[in-house]
Amino acid sequence: MEAWLTNAAIACCLYAAWAMLSKSAQTSGLTTNESQAVQLLPRILFTTYQIGFKGLRDCRWLDLPLTGTSYSLLSCLATILAGFYYSDALLDGSGAAVAAISGSYPAVAYVVGVFLGTENLETYKILGVVLAVASCLCFAQ
Repeated sequence: MEAWLTNAAIACCLYAAWAMLSKSAQTSGLTTNESQAVQLLPRILFTTYQIGFKGLRDCRWLDLPLTGTSYSLLSCLATILAGFYYSDALLDGSGAAVAAISGSYPAVAYVVGVFLGTENLETYKILGVVLAVASCLCFAQ
């Protein structure tokens, strides 16, 4: 198995664990905001460790490309907001349904990319979109 496929499968399993554990945290008395706050510190610590303190110090902070920096900040904002909506969805929805629907983001990104002209129409990707929608419908029942 290729390394990217192995890593993607591991990420999939970890996202599934995240979905189940987030639901468990909320059914155990944490609010959405409390759950996000509890998750914040480990994220900061791990990210700092991952890029290394030297990487932070050596970053070309004043010379970062404005467009790339803007996209990165918007990506961060989208992730933060998605986390809040995900947590709120888990309050009332089944963990499996919420994970399936929110996990269909690659299909959504592909469709938006086609409309924006950044992706080409390809048969196997269209099939993937159809299957992702079917999966969402199955889990949402």
